[in-house]
Amino acid sequence: MATASETEIPPSRPLSKSRVDYLDFARGLCFIAVVLGHLSEPAINRFVFTFHLPVFLIITGYFINPNTDIITLIKKKLKSLIIPYYIACFLLTLSSIIIRVFKDHINIKGILKLLELYLAASVYAAGENWNIPFFILGIGAIWFLWASFWSVMIFWVVKKLPTIPGILIVAALVVAAKYIAEYVFFPPLSILPGCIAVLYVYAGYVWRKYFDRLATLKLWIKALLILLSIVVWGEFVINFESFGLVNCDIGRGFQDVFASLCASAVVIGFSFLTEKYAPLITRPFCFIGKYSIVALTAHIIEQNTFPWNDLINMILGENASRIGTLLLLLAFKFVWISLFTIVITRFKTTRKLFALRT
Repeated sequence: MATASETEIPPSRPLSKSRVDYLDFARGLCFIAVVLGHLSEPAINRFVFTFHLPVFLIITGYFINPNTDIITLIKKKLKSLIIPYYIACFLLTLSSIIIRVFKDHINIKGILKLLELYLAASVYAAGENWNIPFFILGIGAIWFLWASFWSVMIFWVVKKLPTIPGILIVAALVVAAKYIAEYVFFPPLSILPGCIAVLYVYAGYVWRKYFDRLATLKLWIKALLILLSIVVWGEFVINFESFGLVNCDIGRGFQDVFASLCASAVVIGFSFLTEKYAPLITRPFCFIGKYSIVALTAHIIEQNTFPWNDLINMILGENASRIGTLLLLLAFKFVWISLFTIVITRFKTTRKLFALRT
C-alpha cells in the first residue's frame, strides 16, 4: 500500500501515466477487497483473500529500484510506511478512547487500561490477537505496513544473490515463517508475514524485469496464459480452505501461493484493460489506490471503534436481512473512508505526515 512507490522507478525506464493509473486502479480494487474481507463473510473471504494483499505486494516489488542503496531505501520506507503506521496507531487509539468515553462512559481507570492495550498493540504490530507467550491485542489491518517494510528489506538482500539461490531462500523463508507462527510464537513487528510477503515482492520485481519480453508475446499466448491463470484461480476459490498473510497461513502450501500469483495476474490484467478502454470507471478506484495508506487508516478507525451495528439497528431494526445490513454497513464505511481520505489529502501538513506528494 505504499503511496510513494512511483518515486522509486528507475530513471532508465520511466512508466507512462496510463500504466501508473492502471496500477492505482488495481490497488483501489484490492483496497475494496480488504474492506470486504473484514466483513467476516466466508463466501466473500474465499474470493478476496486469494489476491488482495498479494497484488499490493507485487506492485511494491514492481516499483522497487534495484540500484537503491540500503540506507536510502530504509529512509524511504520509514517515511512512507512506518511513520504513517504510528500516525494511524495514534488516531486509532484516540478515536477508541473518545468513542468508549461517550458510548460506554468509561472512567479514568478504563481510559488508562485502554491506552495500555493500544500502546502495546502499536508496539507489537500484530494484525490479530495473540495469546502466546502473552496476550497482545491485534492492531488491525495496518500490520501490513510493517510486513511490507520487512519484505522490501529482505528482498534487497535476496536480490544480491544469484537467481536460483535467491528463489530457494525466499521459499525457505515462507516455510520457516509458517512453521514458527504455527508452532513456536508470533514475533513482534509482523516480521514473519514480511518473510512470506517477500515472495510477492520478488514476483513483482521479476515481472518488471521481464516486462518488455512479456509485452512482445503473441496475443494468443497472452490470452492462453490469462485463461490458465483464471482456471487455477477458480480452483483455488472453489476449494478454498484458508489463506491469510496476517497469521502466516498459506493454505495448502505452495499450490495456493502459486494460485494467488495467478489470481493477482488476472486482477492486474483486468485493471490494465479497464483503465485502457473504460478510464472513467477507474477514477474513483484510482483515487483510493493512490492514497491507499490514508484509506487504510480511515478503515481501521471505523472498523475498530465505530458502533456501526447500533446505528444500523436503529435504522433497519434488529430483524433486518443480512444482505440489507451488509449493504448499509458498506455504504457507511465507504462514505467515511472517502471523506477521511479527501480531507487528509487536501492539506499540506497532513499530506506530509503520510509521505504524500505535495
